[in-house]
Amino acid sequence: MRWFDDVSHFGSSDVRITLVGNKIDLEGRRAVSTKEGYDFATEHKMDFLEVSAKQAVNVEEIFNVTARNVLDGIHRGTVDINNEVQCP
Repeated sequence: MRWFDDVSHFGSSDVRITLVGNKIDLEGRRAVSTKEGYDFATEHKMDFLEVSAKQAVNVEEIFNVTARNVLDGIHRGTVDINNEVQCP
């Protein structure tokens, strides 16, 4: 998975990742089950949340989780708000 490799390579060692399962309202057309997503996230020490914009499930929560993670990083000193990250 390229995105995971990129985060691992370019991100800091203490970066917080939230794996988001999208379009959970399309239950019959899922490519990844809740269990598979949760297991992957747990194995790689990520947060995991499933969302559905159509049904308004956890959409606001994912933004709140992300904001809390960033603020926690700022308070711990692991996120430098003045540092511009250069990605490929």
